[in-house]
Formats: sequence, C-alpha cells, structure tokens
Amino acid sequence: MLPQYGWGISAFVLTFLVCLCVADARRLARLRTECARLKDRLPKIELSAIKAAKLSGSIGSPYVVQLWFKNAPVTSSPESIADHVTAHVTINNKHLGAPLQFYARWAKATAPDHMGFDDTDEATIMRPDNLPAKLVVALKHVEDRSVFGFSVENFHSHADGRHPSYGCPPGTYAMTVALRGIGVNRDFDFRLHNPGTHQHEFSVLPRNLRNNESLIYKAVRFCVSRNPAL
Repeated sequence: MLPQYGWGISAFVLTFLVCLCVADARRLARLRTECARLKDRLPKIELSAIKAAKLSGSIGSPYVVQLWFKNAPVTSSPESIADHVTAHVTINNKHLGAPLQFYARWAKATAPDHMGFDDTDEATIMRPDNLPAKLVVALKHVEDRSVFGFSVENFHSHADGRHPSYGCPPGTYAMTVALRGIGVNRDFDFRLHNPGTHQHEFSVLPRNLRNNESLIYKAVRFCVSRNPAL
C-alpha cells in the first residue's frame, strides 16, 4: 500500500506543477499581449518631409529649411501624445573644429500644408493626428557665405539671424537632430551642404538615403552631396 500511496502523492504533485506551469504560461501570454498593446499606443515619431523655400518677413527673404515630423503610432490613444518635445541640433565636420550646437525652433503655423509661420517655440506637443510638427533648422541669405542655425540665441543677438557663432561656412556637414520629450527619445541624422555666396539654396538630406528615398522626392530642389569628408 505504501508504494501505491507514494505514487499517488507523486502524481498529485506532478499534476499540480503542470497546472502551475500552464497558468504561468497563460499569464505570460497575457502579459506579452498587453505589453504589445501598450507599445502600439506609444508615440512613434517619424520624419515625414524636408521642406525648403524662400520666405519673406521681418528678417528679409532668406532661404529656410524645415524638417517635418509626424506622430504615427500603431494605435492612437491619450498615451500616444508626445509632450514638451525639444530638438537639439549638432552640426559638424572635420574642418569646423568644435561642433555647432543649438536648439532649433518649432514653427507656430495656422496652415498644415505650407511653410509659413507667425512665430516659433522651443518645445511642441506632437499629437497622433497626422498633422506635421515643423522644425525650423537653418536659414541663409543669398549674399552670405554661411548657413546659420535657426536658434533663439542667434536672433536675440542678431535680429536678422546672422550671428557668426551660429554660422556654417561653405562645405558639407554631418547634422544630428535629437528629439527629446515626454514619450520621445530619438535621433535623426542628416547631411547639410552649403554651396556658398550667391546661392540661396543649401541642402539637407537624410544621411541614410536608402531608407529615406521617398523623402528625397518630397524635398524642394535639393541635391545630394557626394563629399565623403565628414
């Protein structure tokens, strides 16, 4: 009888352990499903377009480049909103010396489909509504050699946005835009090419062109720089 009793206990313990494992597996599957749902509701910031145009205003008629971003989560919800998003820009090449660093400005505009803006701000809210958040990164006047970073410090010191400390002379540069905020922590890499004096247009293109080919065709009169010296 004792061996039978022992085998009965062993079978009970084994069955109990199997039930625990099955329950744990089901809980784990539910947790994975819930984690996937939560991840789908998180902000997903994407570069949607690169825009460039000659704008007219109080600082004259410079050529301005904007980077347009959209928040496109898999599933939209209140958790999908990215709040207080700032954009720190670093521009550098091996000839520049110390890198140029500044916080670019978000355009405050009333129309979603053009570049015009009334004012700028240091941070923005990016809702999952398919409307672009427009980051003004640089400007250039036709008579200038340099491209200038579009930062509040630049305009505080020089009303026309031509502070020498924020200028990039002719050449090709590596440019990184670091978006930081509530729900956002992502870097975007670009090439900036400045052709020099008597040229309004300067180019900003994604550094990884293979993964951003559609953006090339959306850019306004841009050319790809083939200068490898970055």
